[in-house]
Amino acid sequence: MTSRPGAHPKIVIYLNRNIEMSANKAAAQAVHAALLLHGIEHGPVVVLDASPTRLLERSAASAVVHDAGRTELPSGTLTAGAAFVDQNDRG
Repeated sequence: MTSRPGAHPKIVIYLNRNIEMSANKAAAQAVHAALLLHGIEHGPVVVLDASPTRLLERSAASAVVHDAGRTELPSGTLTAGAAFVDQNDRG
């Protein structure tokens, strides 16, 4: 394991291929790993499928991700969003 690199390090997340997880569960586990890597304490992580409209409605004030277009998707493709919500909010 190496120490934390410079300002914009590439992050690699490894998922255990020997267990079965839904895509949403795998995504949540990847988020947990990334937050832990950065030493960020956090509560539950829930990954939900959403239409682009719903994604923007729920995430607009927090974080929205548009793909850089280097691999599978065209540049600028809306891919994800995140928001802090009340523990009782079901999404």
